[in-house]
Amino acid sequence: MSQPGSGATPGGSELVAWIRNWIHDQLGLEPAAIGTNRTFISLGVDSIHAMMLVGDLEHHLSRRLPPTLAWDHPTIEALAAHLSAPPSADGD
Repeated sequence: MSQPGSGATPGGSELVAWIRNWIHDQLGLEPAAIGTNRTFISLGVDSIHAMMLVGDLEHHLSRRLPPTLAWDHPTIEALAAHLSAPPSADGD
């Protein structure tokens, strides 16, 4: 995985693994139970966890992210795809 502060955006599969590990660490779910196309809500991610996830992703990726990111991209796959895509002109 990319190190925090490295400036490089990890690829989609690396971000999927990072987010799955984060959910495992925060919620104690077994990795096999963390389906990448399940919604964060169905995994037990509430609004507090969503804000924590975004904050930890900001640190991991060394970039600012919108606070609604986990709700705008509500699955691990969708979030990883969004974050691994080149930044858009509006900075997101």
